[in-house]
Amino acid sequence: MLRRSFSAASLLVFFAAGSPAFAAEAATQALRFELSLYRELAKTDGNQFVSPLSIEEAFALVYAGAGRETAAELAKTFGFDASPQAAAARIQARDQILQAEGGQSFSIANGMWVERSYPLNDSYVQMIGDLGAVVEPMDFAGAPDAARTHINDWIAQATAGHISDLLSRGAVVSDTKLILANAVYFNAAWAHPFSADDTSDGVFRTATGDKLAAKLMQHKTSARYFETKTFQAAEFDYEGAAFVLDVFLPRRADGLKAFEARLDGAEMDGWLKTLSAADAREMNLVLPKVKIKASYELVPVLKILGVHAAFANAADLSGISDHGGLEVSDVAHQSFLAIDEAGTEAAAVTAITLEPAGPPPVPTDPPVSFIADHPFFLVLRHKASGTILFIGRIEQV
Repeated sequence: MLRRSFSAASLLVFFAAGSPAFAAEAATQALRFELSLYRELAKTDGNQFVSPLSIEEAFALVYAGAGRETAAELAKTFGFDASPQAAAARIQARDQILQAEGGQSFSIANGMWVERSYPLNDSYVQMIGDLGAVVEPMDFAGAPDAARTHINDWIAQATAGHISDLLSRGAVVSDTKLILANAVYFNAAWAHPFSADDTSDGVFRTATGDKLAAKLMQHKTSARYFETKTFQAAEFDYEGAAFVLDVFLPRRADGLKAFEARLDGAEMDGWLKTLSAADAREMNLVLPKVKIKASYELVPVLKILGVHAAFANAADLSGISDHGGLEVSDVAHQSFLAIDEAGTEAAAVTAITLEPAGPPPVPTDPPVSFIADHPFFLVLRHKASGTILFIGRIEQV
């Protein structure tokens, strides 16, 4: 499974200029959004896997052209700086950190496709260009389906072919003026890989008591670890140690819902800090091989989280074009996750469609057993900055 990722244009959201206090505040707001988003999506049963990073960064492209109430809501929801210029500076700086430390394990790309007859403000083109976005004119009016195919091809290239149909037939119409997209791709080897010879057929126990056939990877290893009365938590390094996978395993097979009910920014921040600082423990580790995809239509969820004006016919996106009259009509998100003996591969894409405004369409302790043969919660993040790339749960394998 393991492949090396390609380099790509990039955009990221918050690390950079500003005081340490402001950076901490921005990180707190980002975590608040990430968990709020996850809680809304987790109301639906089944596996969930989403990239808050991709969604935040796609909306940073919208924020670059937003004004008044539209900009204020985006800033509050996503934790952007008060001005698009300051937000862009943070985005560029964090991008440099992730790309430098991630190397070939991580890539992020941004694109904008605009109806060729629709004029854009030079200042907007400059700002999203500074954020690494590829800008392409398209014939949405005359050949919307050909444009859709072209954008899907870009998405497939940016995600190593794992996401290729984000924009379904009919998603791009002759009235489409712009499509903004972000793609995140991650592919890294474990610092301590499993041996395929130790993988065996086993059972994954669901919350409802069902037993599903699963391939269970087994490993005697060491990992940062802590536990409570209700769950175990372990942090697994990828090669190079810049990125980690944090797994939160309820002690009961039906304990994930209760765990998720406790999720808030302060609680999660404390748990992640505890894991990062924890001593490595000897561990008898069992993890299932996982390969899943997820798709989301995010407009309803984002409205719950506080974004309203961008979806209304009174949206202020006048920074994009002096012609004005734009609103966000659709926000599509797809993700992919594969975990095997060699490492982890993950990808996500967020596409935002803009149309003319109108009606909205402990080391000496004995080894612990960390047996993930039932539903668990996971976070894939950049360790030094705390940036969460992906967040999700596994209920079935």
